[in-house]
Amino acid sequence: MDYIPIAFSVLGVIIIPLTLGWFNLRERVTKLEGRAEINASNIEKINSANKDLSKEMKEMKELIQQVLLKLTELETYQKIRNEK
Repeated sequence: MDYIPIAFSVLGVIIIPLTLGWFNLRERVTKLEGRAEINASNIEKINSANKDLSKEMKEMKELIQQVLLKLTELETYQKIRNEK
């Protein structure tokens, strides 16, 4: 009978730290899950911004091509005018 209290105290020494460690681990996992969600959201925002930037760059390229075409037309017009 003297062994029963000792067994319970030994189990308490083992189980309580394991339980506390599990709660600490669960808290860390929850924090990491939160960070993962934030990171996923940030990645989505970056991808969206990249798409917008790509679209703007394409529009700028088209505008530059139009300006170059107009400059070429103007240069041609001036050459023809100077030849007359």
